[in-house]
Amino acid sequence: MTPVIEKATRNDIDSIIKMQAKLLALHEPFSNKYKTRRDATLIFKKYLKGLINKKDAVIFLAKENRKSIGYAIVKVNDLPPIFEISKEARITDLFVESQHRSKGIGEALISASINWAKKKKLSLVSLIADVKNTTAIDFYKKQKFKVRRLTMVKNVSP
Repeated sequence: MTPVIEKATRNDIDSIIKMQAKLLALHEPFSNKYKTRRDATLIFKKYLKGLINKKDAVIFLAKENRKSIGYAIVKVNDLPPIFEISKEARITDLFVESQHRSKGIGEALISASINWAKKKKLSLVSLIADVKNTTAIDFYKKQKFKVRRLTMVKNVSP
C-alpha cells in the first residue's frame, strides 16, 4: 500500500511523540547535546499542540493503513532583514520508521514540505543535519539539498 502524506491534527500528537523519541535515540551517538530533559515529552507535546494550528508551520505525517510511519515538521524561519530573501522554510524534524525507509517516504515528506513552502511563496527550504549523520546528509544531497552554511559550536560550560 502506498503511504498517504497528510497534515497532522491534535489526534496525531502521541504518535509523533513516539517517533520523535526514536529520532532522538538515533542522534544520541552523535553528541551529548541530544541528551533530553526529564520533562522533554511534556514540553514537546505542548510544542506540537502550538504548531498544529499555526499558519507559519506545518507537521506532515506519512501514514500507512492509518498508522503513522513518518513525520516532518516545517516552519517559516526569519532571516536577517538585510537580505532580499527575508524568510525561508526550515525543516526542523524529519523521521521515517526504520522498516519503512528506502521506500520513498522521506522523499514524499520532503516533497510535501517543498510544496508547502511554495504555497507560502518561500523560495528557500533549509534543514540542519548533524555532521556525523552521514546517512541523513547523503539522503538530503540526493534530494538536491546543498551545503550552504556551516554551524560551529563551542561548549563553554565547566
